Amino acid sequence: MTLTNSDKKQIENEESLEKHSKDPEVIEDPNNLPYPKSIAFIIANEFCERFSYYGMRTILSIYMVDFLGFSETIGASLYHGFAALCYFTPVIGAIIADSFLGKFRTIFYISIIYAIGQIVLTIGAVDLGSSGLNMGLSFLGLGLIAFGTGGIKPCVVSFGAEQFQLPEQSNKIPLYFSLFYASINAGSLISTFLTPLLRNKKCDGQDTCFPLAFGVPAALFLVAIAAFLGGRVCNLYKMVMPEENVITKFFACIWYSFKESRGSSKQKGKNMLDHGAQKYGKDFIEDVRAVLNVLYMFIPFPIYWALFDQQGSLWTFQARRMNGDMGSFQVLPDQMQLANPFMILAFIPLFEYVVYPVFAKFGMLKKPLQRIVTGGTLAGVSFVVSGFLELALQEHYTALPDSGQTHMTIYNGLPPSCASNLSLIQLNYIPNDPEKSSNSFPFNFTDSSGNHSLYSESSGIENEGMFTIDAFNFTCDSYEIIFDKLEFEGKLEELKNDEIPNQYVLVTYDLKDPKKGVLNYGNFNGPLAKTSNGKPDIKVIWNIQSECEGFNVGDVEDIEFVDAISLGNTTVPLGDTKIVHLESLGTRQFQISCQEKNTTITEFDLLYGANYQLVYVEHNTTDKKQGVIVHKIVEENVYNMFLIIPQFAIMTAGEVMFSITALQFAFSQAPETMKAILQSAFTVTTGIGNIFDLTVMLALEGVFSSQAYLFFMFAGLMFLDMVILALMAMKYKYVDYTEKQKI
Repeated sequence: MTLTNSDKKQIENEESLEKHSKDPEVIEDPNNLPYPKSIAFIIANEFCERFSYYGMRTILSIYMVDFLGFSETIGASLYHGFAALCYFTPVIGAIIADSFLGKFRTIFYISIIYAIGQIVLTIGAVDLGSSGLNMGLSFLGLGLIAFGTGGIKPCVVSFGAEQFQLPEQSNKIPLYFSLFYASINAGSLISTFLTPLLRNKKCDGQDTCFPLAFGVPAALFLVAIAAFLGGRVCNLYKMVMPEENVITKFFACIWYSFKESRGSSKQKGKNMLDHGAQKYGKDFIEDVRAVLNVLYMFIPFPIYWALFDQQGSLWTFQARRMNGDMGSFQVLPDQMQLANPFMILAFIPLFEYVVYPVFAKFGMLKKPLQRIVTGGTLAGVSFVVSGFLELALQEHYTALPDSGQTHMTIYNGLPPSCASNLSLIQLNYIPNDPEKSSNSFPFNFTDSSGNHSLYSESSGIENEGMFTIDAFNFTCDSYEIIFDKLEFEGKLEELKNDEIPNQYVLVTYDLKDPKKGVLNYGNFNGPLAKTSNGKPDIKVIWNIQSECEGFNVGDVEDIEFVDAISLGNTTVPLGDTKIVHLESLGTRQFQISCQEKNTTITEFDLLYGANYQLVYVEHNTTDKKQGVIVHKIVEENVYNMFLIIPQFAIMTAGEVMFSITALQFAFSQAPETMKAILQSAFTVTTGIGNIFDLTVMLALEGVFSSQAYLFFMFAGLMFLDMVILALMAMKYKYVDYTEKQKI
């Protein structure tokens, strides 16, 4: 949040002092001045607004991927594009407030735009039957939110400061700032914990409930507007009309000085800014010069923010591939963002009272730029850690097909007495493009050690054409099973961005005529992608002859059913179910429901992060387990999600040293009149960092074979960036303008 506009505070101080000297009725004792009642409304507004913003932003990257259907790279890029807008628009809000409308009207009017954005985004998260309409509404809502949150950012905290009578109540302002930032932390912490839980609910026919997760923050923002307006209705606000805006004056001075310097002959010892002294005064020119010196040191800052803000994008996606099952409770990947605000509350006093004093004894970390460089270096180290973690995680990733390819599994559903005789099925591929050559893919059911499996799978098979399996005879005991040639299309006509083509062939037989072979195929999308909450997706493929209603997955200890999987038309002996998202983990019973009686076929483990395809062939055997194939088509998440904490801890330590110290540095190294300029510039560096993320992610999509290398690249850029900043810092001369204004 933006701090107070110092120009306005200076004017208010002068007006207050003038009033105090002329008005004999002004209370002399500052202790007798009541604490402004309007502060309660402003604090309530800030809590609700921060709840709304952080609640929405916490789930945004997952929304981009799971609902809008973008890849993780594109989803992360859009996330950073939105963040960039949020950090560029505060400059606009500051200019509107300080030059035209004043803070109250700016906050109120822009809040209405903000609320409309939240509502539009919530509507866009409802399945409207058109992906284009959902996408359009979502982006429109995000654009309005970015303008809204950025527009009010520089106004709210300074509007609260204006409610105090200065200088009489200057000793009460620190409590206001404490309450204000406590409301920010409370709002963000609660919403970061809550909105992933709301997202994880089922609604609107979906396994997730983004309308609810966005709707609650939207409702809280309507409460924020009501709270803010309440102070006006009660006539409690002190209204200060805008005067000259220091931001516009700053740029006008530079432009005027530039034009004057171009139109006059060069004078020895006179630089460009000196040409503006006649119009703007020598003091203001010196203030501008001081600001430009600090802005020069800001140049390397965006790279730091490029890394820092990936906690909500790539690090969240990384957490999705880890195990959040804690037994009695489950941690959702977007909830891992809670690590940063929790740790920063602990790290601030730790660094202030332990780390800095210890290093100061050795003459280290005493100057602000030393701390900033060290903090940025730690950010780079955190990405090295995340890179190595990614290398460990990818050892257990399921290979996914690229565009124009499919995942293929062939299942052995032959009689148990001879199923082990099947060692190889040859799949032929005939492309639609006559210029491309045909190909054959062997599917082996026996590995090099002689171990036999009931399924064989391969990923990355081209699917823009026809698949065939030639006719063959298979010897089973004393008879032969005759299979006719199979031909089927390799590609689905309709494929959403987030869906992954997946096909199967079940090699089985007619249960009423065992000598008649059956090659049954299925062509669908999923369940190859990991789910957003780690709970498994499951699909059942069957060959039965009994009159049955469906399959169920039940709890071992409690026979209540976790979920039912519909067979559809029970007269169809061969088929497959829709993909169903289950809500339980652990050991479960796989049951078949026939004539309202549930029969347990087998037991198997549902693991966090895994997806399954189950095959059931109703062989004429008493042991039903012989007809079951449990295929874990997506491997479980092996590593516990808390293993991501070290990189968050290192990043947070870097944040304490970089972000907080950078603010202290900026405000101590510039005149009082220029603090609004530096606050805006500091905010803009965050926006530039997010633009850098967006650009790099889009430019390098598909370049690296592993996301780990992208993390290492960002770490390398951060280290290089800090080397440059360290060299710049060696030549920087500190100027302490006012000890009282240090933060």
